[in-house]
Amino acid sequence: MEINVYDKEYKVYLHPSKQKFLLVQNTNDHIISAEQQIIMKQRGYLYFQPIAPNVLTVFFIPGWQCNMKCVYCFANNSKIRGIDVAERGIYIDAYRKKYNYRIINIVFFGGEPSLYLQECISLYSSLNDLFKNQDVELHYSIVTNGYDITNEFIDFCLKIDIANIQITIDCGKEYHDKYRKSINNEDTYEQIITNTNRLLGFELPLTIRTNVNNENVCQIHSICDDLIKLCNGRKIDWSIAPIMNTDYRQEQSFQTSIVKPYIKSICERLSSESIRLIPWMSNCDFFGNSVIVLNCDGKIYNCVNLCKHNYSIDKIYLLKSRADLSHCCNALKCDSCFWEYMCGGGCKYQNFIKNGSFNLPYCLKNIYDSLVMPIIEQKALNYLSNSSYNPIALEIYF
Repeated sequence: MEINVYDKEYKVYLHPSKQKFLLVQNTNDHIISAEQQIIMKQRGYLYFQPIAPNVLTVFFIPGWQCNMKCVYCFANNSKIRGIDVAERGIYIDAYRKKYNYRIINIVFFGGEPSLYLQECISLYSSLNDLFKNQDVELHYSIVTNGYDITNEFIDFCLKIDIANIQITIDCGKEYHDKYRKSINNEDTYEQIITNTNRLLGFELPLTIRTNVNNENVCQIHSICDDLIKLCNGRKIDWSIAPIMNTDYRQEQSFQTSIVKPYIKSICERLSSESIRLIPWMSNCDFFGNSVIVLNCDGKIYNCVNLCKHNYSIDKIYLLKSRADLSHCCNALKCDSCFWEYMCGGGCKYQNFIKNGSFNLPYCLKNIYDSLVMPIIEQKALNYLSNSSYNPIALEIYF
């Protein structure tokens, strides 16, 4: 027997022949891609509805410089800078009109966006002026390392009514300070914890991202202890993600037998806490049009990772014209995989790095088994053991 549950946070898609489910987070950050929609329709889902179908996500990268030097980061700390903010606003308007988007999510990214706060403020002002008489919703979020949180940064987040601030804090002080040093080779854990507490004091919405692998997952309870103390009943989201090596010469250090037991124990521990675990997902809109990246080199990309390789969107469009969008899931190993429809052929950037092609899947089954399945199982157990847990629907089938 399998139990599938979804509530206001998630959508679940059921497949009739394989008797399996697809759990998709119902937020603007995880939208079912055009590629996945095609695959899902072809494969005959019982329940199909695009999530947030009219949302354009724009990653704004004013520069790649950073005040930290994380060992696994794909950013190259480039000093390229010279983005024309007004021009970017005009491009966003033209792009959203072309594809009829009414909701726009602006994600301040980098590098470290707090080092480019004036550029972020300028874009905000420019977009406000541009869309003030148009039927367009603007939402803002920021991806920051949390190391240098100034009063000006907090004032800006409050002014724009920021939807989310993502901060990365890895597994415990020992491993965090090993992986995530400052640019001056200083430890960063304590400073980031202090800054995170400041942000919570202003009731700003936070997502903590913790990157795990075989080596550091043993300290997952250490960061869990610190987050529980930090929250003190205040709500945050916690996303546990895999460390994905960007160097194709290295093998990924991630084994289900090692990682999954720790994640499962965390799920059990947090079932009554104010910390909400967010399932990690690899899906994106790589071959669609709902995500664009405005890079500081003046070019447009559809994946932040591809900025490093100068693989701008015009090159991707050349691929789109001849790409078989369902090819990623046609392989036998994908067709028999439990996670086929959630994964959608995996991260296209990882496919490119590991296998030399966007359409040749680099298998992520062990990661889904380790990081996603425990969260799904715990949500089902919560329903069975807690009558106050009230999901919209519950699916139990054999």
